[in-house]
Amino acid sequence: MKVFRAWVMLGMVVAMLPQAFAFEVGERSLWITGGGDTAGTRQMSVDLEIAYKGGSALSLSFGRTRIEAATRKLDADSYRAGWSGSQGNLRYGIDLEYWKDEGDAITSKTTTLQLGWQGARTGVTLLPQYRVVDLALLGGSRRDTDSIGIGVAIDHRFNRDWRVQLSAWQYDYDINMRVLSLRPVIRRISRRALAWTSGLYDSQRKLGLTWQQDRYAVDVSVEETRSAVDGTRSRVWLIGLDWNLDRRWALRLEAGTVVQLSDDSEDSVASLGIGYYW
Repeated sequence: MKVFRAWVMLGMVVAMLPQAFAFEVGERSLWITGGGDTAGTRQMSVDLEIAYKGGSALSLSFGRTRIEAATRKLDADSYRAGWSGSQGNLRYGIDLEYWKDEGDAITSKTTTLQLGWQGARTGVTLLPQYRVVDLALLGGSRRDTDSIGIGVAIDHRFNRDWRVQLSAWQYDYDINMRVLSLRPVIRRISRRALAWTSGLYDSQRKLGLTWQQDRYAVDVSVEETRSAVDGTRSRVWLIGLDWNLDRRWALRLEAGTVVQLSDDSEDSVASLGIGYYW
């Protein structure tokens, strides 16, 4: 019911924005995606994007993650709203995200700005980020911690068929996040769930390569993250297929592996998404 009410409110916002700002609506898309891994993680998301003539776009999304921890299941929800626009070669935007687990052991509110330049073949985007994380401590008290991040993304198109994407993120916290792994500070939540679902990273690095054809595209990517909670480093290898079934419907298939570099453990991951354009 909470999810239904949230989407009703988002739908009302979407309906009012064109009239409020006199924007002419262009293409719209709705994607539903589900997936998981062999470690017991399950995910689903619903993503809506509305493009407006003139280069601006509104995006709304809801996601749910379930982690089968050793002692309990963790369900976490995320809500995101974003706006982007352009002026000549300049690109700009803002993303707002709210993340919480079902037991309110941890919540986070994230604001990410986008400022970029898009040339004929190459685009560069700077992504400053501010996050407030609210933690439930033992004894019933709560603690806020601030996180400041900075990201850089580069997208380069070699020709009509090939393009490469690179991104790097670095984060800084106002407390030492390692103390969360030394003693059971957080109640009702595992270290793996804390580090993985809430995005409490020290750093992220990603490299992707895409081969684009008329009705389909194939991409491969590798991403490496380092947890701010316990220093664990993970590497994710993915291969994906985007397939335009017709003018309205599209399919996204993705599969790969997640490697924990600290102990060389490996899990398989896969997802399936279907999109509708109108």
